[in-house]
Amino acid sequence: EWNHLDPDVLNWQCESGADQTFLLNMNEIRLILEPVVAAQMASRGDDAAIERMNKCRSQMEEYVHDRELFIQADLAFHKEIIMGCGNDILTRMALAISTALRASQDVSIQVPGWAQSLQLHSALADAITRRDPDAARAAMTVIIHGAAADIQVVLGARAPAASPAI
Repeated sequence: EWNHLDPDVLNWQCESGADQTFLLNMNEIRLILEPVVAAQMASRGDDAAIERMNKCRSQMEEYVHDRELFIQADLAFHKEIIMGCGNDILTRMALAISTALRASQDVSIQVPGWAQSLQLHSALADAITRRDPDAARAAMTVIIHGAAADIQVVLGARAPAASPAI
């Protein structure tokens, strides 16, 4: 009877060692929410929000050789996109999973070649900066599918059923 989206419950689950089922389930939630958030940020994010997002991207580039600082910049990047989407309710829903996003990144960063995700994040930032919601949605979808693949590689998860098109 726990509220699995309660921030405290999510924190406890992540601190106790998020398993592959939890991470893949959270990845599915990300796939439902974050592409929409990215498209909305591209459509109606203000210039200041886009500037903050691009500052986070620059920090990711700067910290590409320091995993912990890279993760922190990556989390800030996603948070700026969420905060800039212009929908308070959607923002609250997306922020509720930010703890799980951290747990996912802790796993993804164990995959050799993890720094290549910087190119994917740059494509997302470029789409948002160009105010191209379709490209932003597609770029975020690629990032999230990549995270699912990384989770499967690191944790040895069985390939999930194909996700429905969103």
